[in-house]
Amino acid sequence: RDAATMALVDAGRAHEPDGAWEWTAHIDDPATRAEARRNVVNSWAEQRPDEARAAIDVEDLSAGEREALRALLPR
Repeated sequence: RDAATMALVDAGRAHEPDGAWEWTAHIDDPATRAEARRNVVNSWAEQRPDEARAAIDVEDLSAGEREALRALLPR
């Protein structure tokens, strides 16, 4: 199931990163979920970094994951 969800995330992250971000929550494996979130944030950062920042801030993430994702965004 994670592989199928990851495929959806990868397919959507370039054109609809907010939708792709929502799909990452459905990935069960923590390492795969973290990778998917990094991929989405990298794509989102190029297009709409403020939206990416807002999504990171409201998502239920560990402090470490939140900081790692914020570090991918332009300052």
